[in-house]
Amino acid sequence: MNYTLKQLQNRVSKMIAEYGDNAHCAAWIYSKEDIHLLDENGDIDYDTQLEDYKLIGDIMEDLGDSDYIYSKIQDHLDEITSEHIKETK
Repeated sequence: MNYTLKQLQNRVSKMIAEYGDNAHCAAWIYSKEDIHLLDENGDIDYDTQLEDYKLIGDIMEDLGDSDYIYSKIQDHLDEITSEHIKETK
């Protein structure tokens, strides 16, 4: 699941219309600033940004297509939901 910022804005606008301005949510947004290159020593170069638009899109698409992170987030969401429900009983 990856979107352009405009597509994401449209999705968020629809959710606001459906759930309201004050609905709670959690989100993780990654952009090109989160893609780090390696320097000549193999260390992460935090100062150099990737500027290849197509390559950035390919990287974000691969990240969005990975079920691993979504599975981990859902597992954790289920776990903390159970904990909170137990606390309210």
